Amino acid sequence: MYLEVAKVKVKKNEVSEVLVVKLEKGEDLLEALSSIVKKENIKAGFFTGIGALNKVKMGIFVEGKYKEINVEGELEIVSLLGNVSLKEGKPFVHAHIIVSRRDGAAFGGHLLPGSIISVTCEIFLVKLKEPLERRFDEKLKLYLLNLD
Repeated sequence: MYLEVAKVKVKKNEVSEVLVVKLEKGEDLLEALSSIVKKENIKAGFFTGIGALNKVKMGIFVEGKYKEINVEGELEIVSLLGNVSLKEGKPFVHAHIIVSRRDGAAFGGHLLPGSIISVTCEIFLVKLKEPLERRFDEKLKLYLLNLD
């Protein structure tokens, strides 16, 4: 079912199941999460998580490409959140992260491969019943959720 309010598009969906995920020290956060999503054949969903990293790679989208930000050291995951959809027919994880250092400085952005878990990462992954797809937007040069 679709709703449209002004230019805002909304697509209703229902929760299928919730997976509780624990990732281990040394794992690449994005690669491990993407692997679980593919193994479980998740075509739509969302997640939130906490944990710790010793290295984070993230990006900020500027002028049509991601400007990479790298931070190393003892890092606490203050917020990990994102969604799962289909991109070119394959499960795709879109994640954002905020981490903090010992001194309280915080850094955030789009999670990229190469972010390494230092202790653990605990994630609640919610699987939705109906698939969601991304479509490439020529004007923005990004794959965006398609709610048409």
